[in-house]
Amino acid sequence: MKPIHLEIKGRAPGFPCPVCKESGTARTTEEISRTLRRLYYRCSNILCGHTWTAHLSFEGTLSPSRFGMPRVPLPMIDLELIKPANDDTPPDESGPEAA
Repeated sequence: MKPIHLEIKGRAPGFPCPVCKESGTARTTEEISRTLRRLYYRCSNILCGHTWTAHLSFEGTLSPSRFGMPRVPLPMIDLELIKPANDDTPPDESGPEAA
């Protein structure tokens, strides 16, 4: 399969430069497969000038599509195992230490 290079439309995930820690900008993306993309980044610090690649991959399905599932295996994620990022609930205090 020949890689497809696409210009970034919209906003790609931010990724700081691993050398100088300034912000990096995704310039193009390459489709490796239906569930994996290679993003090409450039450091915003012109004195640094670092360029690098990063991968953006599909992890799992939270809610199946109404269109059905494609021929690519897409695993389901158990939502009970995911803690919301905004969950500030204190830990359960009825554990072994509470006795």
